[in-house]
Amino acid sequence: MLAVVKTPHTEIQMKGYIAPRILTALQKEYGKQLQVLGEDEGEKVDFFSTSFADEISALMTPGEYIKIYRSNQQMSQVELGKQLGVSNAFVCDLEKNRRDVSKEMAKKLAKLFGTSTDRFLI
Repeated sequence: MLAVVKTPHTEIQMKGYIAPRILTALQKEYGKQLQVLGEDEGEKVDFFSTSFADEISALMTPGEYIKIYRSNQQMSQVELGKQLGVSNAFVCDLEKNRRDVSKEMAKKLAKLFGTSTDRFLI
């Protein structure tokens, strides 16, 4: 939670848990000038547009991307294999980078997960 008070000569910012009695005191003192932002109302940044995401992406393998996307959709290797028309052992080999992802497989994965084929090709 973030509480922000701005007056011509006063600016107070409190982050984290703020006790209700403190919020009440601030409300009495500053009235409508007080802004209280919940945890989800702060500034949001698209993770994939950050330099940190670029650094992490450079270190990740196609197999790691497959596993992450599959896990995010709460899909088993068997389920992914059925959707791709391959065995779960094949999916396991892809995730462990024992098999390279073909261009055709990258297209199937990109379509299934709604992302670019670049994630799955070296």
